[in-house]
Amino acid sequence: MEEMDQEILHKWLEGTLSEEERQAFEQTDTFAELTKLSEAAKVLKAPAFDTEAELQRINARIRERRATSKTVPFRGWKNIVTGVAAAIAILLLGYAFIFNNASSTFETVAQQKQEIQLPDNSIVTLNTQSKLAFNKDTWNEHRTVELEGEAFFKVEKGATFDVVTPLGNVTVVGTQFNVNQREGYFEVICYEGKVQVKSGQETILLTPSQSFRLLNGKVILSQNTTDKSPAWLENQSNFQSMPLRYVLSELERQYDIEVQAKSLDPELLFTGAFTHDDLKLAVASIATPLGLDYKVTDNQVVIFADVSQ
Repeated sequence: MEEMDQEILHKWLEGTLSEEERQAFEQTDTFAELTKLSEAAKVLKAPAFDTEAELQRINARIRERRATSKTVPFRGWKNIVTGVAAAIAILLLGYAFIFNNASSTFETVAQQKQEIQLPDNSIVTLNTQSKLAFNKDTWNEHRTVELEGEAFFKVEKGATFDVVTPLGNVTVVGTQFNVNQREGYFEVICYEGKVQVKSGQETILLTPSQSFRLLNGKVILSQNTTDKSPAWLENQSNFQSMPLRYVLSELERQYDIEVQAKSLDPELLFTGAFTHDDLKLAVASIATPLGLDYKVTDNQVVIFADVSQ
């Protein structure tokens, strides 16, 4: 194949061709093929679509028409045909992927939260560095989402609603609850209604204010909250007897920083909270109750034993 004219191809893809260039392009067989492709894509059904065969068919038709049609007076056009054929391949692959993959995926980065409305009007709020996926085409048959990280759910009444995580599953009908699954830790807190949690061989039914925790392989059940929603929705992280390593990991996520804990026991338990909008205050809120010292720079925090004690 001939090399494509990158500049012209990019201009066409970006919609920046001049009027003269555009008119010349629209007279070509390549443009006609792309127009047909665009129309076909609107009704494309992936299971019956062979991307490679379709690409070969289009290339053959382009070569056939080029052999019998008049040359368009546009400099560099021979080089563009190959480039456009490559673009067709990209488009075909893209359409095939879209129609074969009905999954909707949402992912947050550090210092970001996101609210998502599901097809049944249920609401999910993702905490920082979390990922949610669901299949919109099968939603009416199976209300199921996959979660990595942490999210707060407000589920509309209806069919069974399942949250699938690497460490356990949560099943509800209509309720409000929080799921946190990170680094071997799994926690579910019920705020309204009833929540069934299944992790390993354990199946637990939670009612409002009850929580399920899987920490270091041990299941912990408690009734420890009178809150109506998780604190992180109000830009604060709360912890109850949590190993320091989980607390510092959450600090890293919320502030997009690196934390170094020097000569500290990562299993040291912490009970308390830190804010999401003041780094120095947040670090002090963790270090001071534990009798630790710290240093804060632009994107790094060092926490160590207080040598003055």
